[in-house]
Amino acid sequence: MKKIITCMIFGLLSLISCTEYDEIAIWNKSEYIDSRLAALEELCSRMNTNITSLQLIVEALQGNDYVTGVTPVVENGKTIGYTITFIKSGPVTIYHGKDGQQGTAPVIGIKQDGGIYYWTFDGEWLTDDRGDRVMAQGMAGKSAYELAVEKGYRGTLEAWLASLNGSNGNDGKSAYELAVENGYRGTEEEWLESLKGDNGNKGDNGITPKLEIREDGYWYISYDGGQMWTKLDRATGDPGQNGDSMFSDVDNSDPDYLVLTLSENGEQIKLPYYKDKFDLLFVSGTDKVKEMTVYCSAGTTAVVNYELTNPLNVQISIACISHSGYKVTVDKTGKKISVSAPDDPAAISEPESGILVFASDDERTIMRKLVVKQMKYIEYTAHQQLGWNNGAYGPRFGGKNCTFLDEQCTYDKNTKEGKWAYTGTVERVNDGAFLYEDQIISIVLPSGIEIIEGVAFQQSSIETIELPNTLKSIGNTCFGYSKLTRITIPKSVVSLDRAVFSKCAELISADIQANIEELPSNTFEQCSKLQNIKLPESLKRISNNTFINCSLLEEITIPDAVTVIDDKAFSQCSSLKKVILGTQLERIGTNAFNRCSALETILCPDETPATLGKGAFPVADGWTVTNASYRIYVPDEQVETYRQAWPDYWAAPNNFQITKVIYGISSMPTQ
Repeated sequence: MKKIITCMIFGLLSLISCTEYDEIAIWNKSEYIDSRLAALEELCSRMNTNITSLQLIVEALQGNDYVTGVTPVVENGKTIGYTITFIKSGPVTIYHGKDGQQGTAPVIGIKQDGGIYYWTFDGEWLTDDRGDRVMAQGMAGKSAYELAVEKGYRGTLEAWLASLNGSNGNDGKSAYELAVENGYRGTEEEWLESLKGDNGNKGDNGITPKLEIREDGYWYISYDGGQMWTKLDRATGDPGQNGDSMFSDVDNSDPDYLVLTLSENGEQIKLPYYKDKFDLLFVSGTDKVKEMTVYCSAGTTAVVNYELTNPLNVQISIACISHSGYKVTVDKTGKKISVSAPDDPAAISEPESGILVFASDDERTIMRKLVVKQMKYIEYTAHQQLGWNNGAYGPRFGGKNCTFLDEQCTYDKNTKEGKWAYTGTVERVNDGAFLYEDQIISIVLPSGIEIIEGVAFQQSSIETIELPNTLKSIGNTCFGYSKLTRITIPKSVVSLDRAVFSKCAELISADIQANIEELPSNTFEQCSKLQNIKLPESLKRISNNTFINCSLLEEITIPDAVTVIDDKAFSQCSSLKKVILGTQLERIGTNAFNRCSALETILCPDETPATLGKGAFPVADGWTVTNASYRIYVPDEQVETYRQAWPDYWAAPNNFQITKVIYGISSMPTQ
């Protein structure tokens, strides 16, 4: 009995021992399966990443993209792949199988045929349900030139680029019009749009296969982003150790190319590193820019230097488009672009114009821009260079979008000629602009100026000034006490303030063409050298003291429209010999011509005598003139009328005060 019990115990122990062993084996097998499944899933994920990356790489090749960086992907201290960045495309990550052992996964690759990359599967062409090979790239996009050709353009790339410049003897036609003449079909907007971008239309996308391992243990592949799946081989065996990859090697040792080697067939894909295939930049001093502002004045040419980087030494065509009045030429030998403005400033309607500069190697077209601003000048002469700012008085000029350009201002010490350069429109000479300025000699005010404000040139050394036909108003005492010698006031002026030329001791002549009705008081007061004066036909009134003490003035003609000559208007003009009055005079003020001691002739053609103020003309009444020697000549038929209306100039109060000076015109001596 004891023996039987002992055997039973040993049997149970044996059973227990066997059960424990089976559980351990099952546990180990389960762990192995889980580990293998995780490895397969990781492999599947990396393969899908590689497939997507491979297509992006092919598209980068298709799109003439360039590698800008290669960064290792490190896992557990080992490099298992690389992240590649491009100029235009997004970054891609690839996993390589370098130094690994091949596993059981399907091998996806690409192969080129007829210039097009197609997907391969285990060395064979990958086909869709129709049996067509699956492209790994989209159809190539079109360059701007190719798009123009598709629209009907006839001509070479060079001729097309040349046609963009509408200034080569083609009667000023725009680049679009020239393109149409050469067969282009499409709107101007379509044509302009076709010039943009590096490669024209992007083209159709290629197809990206996608792999998957399912619960049944088989590989599946999809060609439509996961909508439809095709069953492949069983995912049997162990995955390789970094060996199941479409890339067997990644070589970044070449300075010009990143070289990817495919596992399937050993085919190499060379991705060029970015080296600025070519570029065009404008040179401004030490700066190199893609857009530059150019200043160009009427009848002048501005020259822009450019730098063309062309490390691959490819043929580059350069052309410019100008839709404004500026003409543009390119000197490829000297690397210069010349922008010429027309002689007539009015030919440029906008203060700012754009010129597009295109450079193309038939694969890539880049566009740069010149912003041309119409530069204008205010010319002057002076004993030394003057600034456009008058110190404490502020800027000498003001206007609309008016900006003065210090770097463009010039002065020649030998000729004493200076220029203030500006853009925009100068509309006024500011109050006190040249007040007390003792270095200025002359100035030419530009078209656009409408106002010269008060005391602008007062007590300055200005001798001559040229006023524009846009001028409308001149402020009070504007040129007072200055050294101005001559002045012509244009017809555009409609307003003169008082004493504009008061006490200009050097003023010799004044031609007033202004459309004004009144000469304000003291306009030419004490202009002691004034000899020649021409008044406008629009004038109706000469105010008091207008020409008082103009001691060298010898003759004056009053326009017919003048109705009033105010008090002392010509008083003390001691050299005045001849006065021709108008035909519509109504009143001559007190002492208007008194103390004009040299007076010889007053011609009064009006049929109706004007009202006279006391002492309007010199009389022998205790003033400096006795036994007056001048004569007033009136219409013969109206002699008696005048003698009665102006008794002070015919009746003699006594023998010592005789002023009989009214006679008929027919008795006036001929000269």
